[in-house]
Amino acid sequence: MEMQKATSRGPEIPLGPVVEEGAAKLYVDEALFPLDVVYGVCSSFLGRAYVRLERTSDGVIEVRLLSRDGRTPPAAVCGEFANELLNQAIRRTLADRTRRVRDAYMSRSFADRDATLEALLGELDDDDLADDELELPLPGASSE
Repeated sequence: MEMQKATSRGPEIPLGPVVEEGAAKLYVDEALFPLDVVYGVCSSFLGRAYVRLERTSDGVIEVRLLSRDGRTPPAAVCGEFANELLNQAIRRTLADRTRRVRDAYMSRSFADRDATLEALLGELDDDDLADDELELPLPGASSE
């Protein structure tokens, strides 16, 4: 198994998944994947795998994965988890980089204090206001 330094000051950790006793372990460097990203990925995996987290050293999280269906190979579950880690980390980076633009856009959208529900509904096309199959009342709309 190829080893890498976990952090500049940490111990060496396995570079890929380690399969033992029908489960896979993946060592995650928090410098690359912050804890909230790891938690988000774990949350998305709870339906298909048993997930256990353990801090093995400073800046290193051991993720232990065991398939719930018992048929999916542990290394495959671990590979999917690693792919999702990368996906979530990229999403977080993009969200951080575009936060100011997004906040400015939202502030401008809600800056018009004269906007009422009727004015906002007046901007919608007739297709947007098609009959609601559930017939739920719109908040603030008068019932006729």
